[in-house]
Amino acid sequence: MFVTSMLLTSFFIFSAHTSPNSCRSTHTAFLQSEFCSRWRKSTVPVKEFRCKHVGRLPIHNDSHTCCGGDYTGEETIARLYRQHFQHKVNSRHESDLSFIVFRPTDGVGWGNRLQGQQSAFLFALLTGRLFVADHRELHLVFMPPEGIEWEYSKLSHLFPSSFSSRVFSPTRDLATARLLYESNLTKAFPERVLWQYHSAPYDYMFATNINYQSVIRHLFGTSSRWARACVLNSFLLSRPQQRLISTVEDLQANLGWDKFTTRIGLQIRAFFR
Repeated sequence: MFVTSMLLTSFFIFSAHTSPNSCRSTHTAFLQSEFCSRWRKSTVPVKEFRCKHVGRLPIHNDSHTCCGGDYTGEETIARLYRQHFQHKVNSRHESDLSFIVFRPTDGVGWGNRLQGQQSAFLFALLTGRLFVADHRELHLVFMPPEGIEWEYSKLSHLFPSSFSSRVFSPTRDLATARLLYESNLTKAFPERVLWQYHSAPYDYMFATNINYQSVIRHLFGTSSRWARACVLNSFLLSRPQQRLISTVEDLQANLGWDKFTTRIGLQIRAFFR
């Protein structure tokens, strides 16, 4: 029942099909005119993404260019994380490996889970970790983006039993939240595996952390949390499974919608006491 409702609520994310000349992600097409220009960035060497408190982003070639003049924020994130992922999984040194595992068990809705996933992924990118998802519903409707893997069952062999671990609950633990707002996150969370069981987003905490503000601004070309969420979703949800595509197409056919019209879905909730 949950999976069925999840597929239906995901429908409006993918119902806005666009022409080939629009932004690559269909569900952000209606934002193209306002936000795509903000996601464009000039060529900036990664070595400039430095902070005396944080150090360099988890990229291992100082001459690497994070983005060219024609790249969107989504493509920048994709290139950085793919390079980071390949470096980590191909490393022969266990000391290079650390993870954040997104394993939602709090029974919240699909939208909350997507937000929690975004926070975990961005946290992983900023702290040199691998993002891992142990989330059955996610795997049912989305494949990992090209060039990476995120499914726990396929990466668990990289987790030696000797790795230190910690339950990571920023929205339920004030001490953890304070660290996200104020600290160097790599030093504040030295454990090799962080287990995130709750889906509530927390990216706003470290996005206002003085150690990371300029880095995040450079990565996304904006300080807008909404634009940042669009960029992350464009990457993380770029490969829907065929079952989701078929559901969208069936609903469109039943509603008589054409493929190139933008639709905006409204969710109305009624609470009864």
